[in-house]
Amino acid sequence: MLALLAGSPALLAGVVFFLGLLVGSFLNVVIYREPVRLQNEWRDEAQRILGETPAARAPFNLVAPRSACPSCKAPITAWHNIPLLSWLLLGRRCASCKAPISARYPLIELFTGLLSAVVAWRYGWSLALAFGLIVTWTLIALSGIDYDTQYLPDSLTLPLLWLGLLASLFASSVPVTAAPAALPVAPDRAIVGAIACYLALWSVYWCSNWRPARKVWATAISSCSPRSAPGWAPACCCPSSCCPRVSVPSSASR
Repeated sequence: MLALLAGSPALLAGVVFFLGLLVGSFLNVVIYREPVRLQNEWRDEAQRILGETPAARAPFNLVAPRSACPSCKAPITAWHNIPLLSWLLLGRRCASCKAPISARYPLIELFTGLLSAVVAWRYGWSLALAFGLIVTWTLIALSGIDYDTQYLPDSLTLPLLWLGLLASLFASSVPVTAAPAALPVAPDRAIVGAIACYLALWSVYWCSNWRPARKVWATAISSCSPRSAPGWAPACCCPSSCCPRVSVPSSASR
């Protein structure tokens, strides 16, 4: 089977497309839940600093609680959570209360599947494919979170940074045919890119402390991290810890 995938770019792209649909369904969860989880952590931290006891709450992370309809809170079964297909078969409505289901969910699934297929077609059966998929999926999640909250969590950006630097050690194993858009980049370019992106906008942020009136502007610039992932490219933006911690929209999602 592996030999068949390696020898057939079309089959590989098709398989990766369906894998991307499944990953896209999970990314919908990440895009909504990760900012809420962080906001809960920040609230608990602030209460501890004030000498207060954080309020008890049910676990809320990427695993718990189970996905449910935002309108009636009915649990979403596995058959009702098949990427793209369930949304279409259910008539774009909840199976329990018939409330409309946003098209955003299937669009993210479809977008993830299509981009995954493009990456598979571009890099073929190679180590570069694995790295390319990880970067693609992470950036989709970051884009969704940034759109909703204007925040890019360190829990996603920093692992991407370190993974990029680690992956650069395998740059020599990438086929020459994958150049010039090969992933990962060479170690020297990855390291220089990571250092440059940190120093560039971190320096802007801290220098802005000398002029309080410009602090908002500097923080806004810092929120662009990472338009190019540190460690994956020679030019990129700063770490997301520069960004203001903003409130998460109250609209429910998966």
